[in-house]
Amino acid sequence: MYLITKDQFNQIKQLEGSKYQNKVRLGAYDGREIVTFTDYEINEENLPSERYVEIIQKGLRETYKSLSKKEIIEYLDCRINKNIADKAESI
Repeated sequence: MYLITKDQFNQIKQLEGSKYQNKVRLGAYDGREIVTFTDYEINEENLPSERYVEIIQKGLRETYKSLSKKEIIEYLDCRINKNIADKAESI
């Protein structure tokens, strides 16, 4: 997670192109809104690499220390729509 201004967010979104036009509010952390942008279409060629999933797993483990290995894998697998999180080596 990165703390950026709304202007920086809009610049990044613009640089990423028209594919990622869906703004998604993810909640709040430390009194600040968490927002991202995405494309709702899942394409096989756009699935994350196992290395990228390892990085996400590490971040989840560091941020949410109470989550078990199984909970992290289940959380990612249901969002990735593939059993890639179970194959990653990080956890």
